[in-house]
Amino acid sequence: MPIRATVLIAIVLTACGDVPGDYQKLRGAEERLRKDPHDSQTLDFILKKLHDSRSITRNNAAAFLRLLAGDPKVRAVIAPRAVPALIEVARRHGDVESEGIAALGEFRELGAPAIPTLITRVQENDYRSGDAAEALGKIGLAAKSSIPHLRVLLHRSKDRRIVVQTAIAIRTLVPDDRESIDTLIGFLHSPDREARSDGIFALSELGPLADSAVPALEAYDIDDLRGYAQSTAASIKEESKEAVWKK
Repeated sequence: MPIRATVLIAIVLTACGDVPGDYQKLRGAEERLRKDPHDSQTLDFILKKLHDSRSITRNNAAAFLRLLAGDPKVRAVIAPRAVPALIEVARRHGDVESEGIAALGEFRELGAPAIPTLITRVQENDYRSGDAAEALGKIGLAAKSSIPHLRVLLHRSKDRRIVVQTAIAIRTLVPDDRESIDTLIGFLHSPDREARSDGIFALSELGPLADSAVPALEAYDIDDLRGYAQSTAASIKEESKEAVWKK
């Protein structure tokens, strides 16, 4: 599911319990910043809402920053102020820091100042470690110092979601990494259907970086996920061809 659609679902769900007006004001602020990323007063408003007394409003503020970071032109302008504010969110515990951590990843290379904080979250091996791993993978080359910590998390975590997020991050940072891709391929042989589905999804997310998994996807013939596996294999092959052509 596209990132914008995913975040919008989260925002709509949380808006249901929001204080009347807060959600609409944040949504309006997002729209204004898309039109004019240099509107500092509007950015101030969203950043202030990251400290609101209501967790639902804090969550929505972080979610809207996550959406804004998806626009390259907007994130380049707001990053100097938004990233430090989101780092503070990512350091929280027992709060709605998930959206803040995810937003840091959407800032891509501009989220590099968050790397030490994200590594700390990875080291904690808790329910947000996978989100931190995913964000590090999206930040890219600047986050290569996190690889040893990501490998530890890959081995230690018993949470499949976190293992998948971490494997994707490692393979993204180290495109020829064998352990991470083998971990994801291994899910295709799990007795658990949900695990197999997660494995296929993860490989589809990697695209050309999962080219070595194509034979395993093409050989998948267990249940109704066969079509999903086959289409994923075809998509990876096509994307790999396009990547070669662009070079």
